Amino acid sequence: ARQGWKLANLDAVVLLEKPKIATARDAIRQRVFEMLAVLKPESTDVISVKGKTGEGVGLVGEGTLVEAHAVVLLASRAGE
Repeated sequence: ARQGWKLANLDAVVLLEKPKIATARDAIRQRVFEMLAVLKPESTDVISVKGKTGEGVGLVGEGTLVEAHAVVLLASRAGE
């Protein structure tokens, strides 16, 4: 199965109050790129990482919880 697919796009959102992830965004994208090397992403450009806060609401907003959500699009390698 791994040989038949490649990473077309990964969109991740990290929800946390502090710290802001802007300063670590490129390092996070690079690490995800390395971890998903088996899916042969073309570059870190296909990996998006965004940070959001809980705006003071719930456990994320209280700063006691961090959530991460990701959506991944795989593309078939058939015909390559």
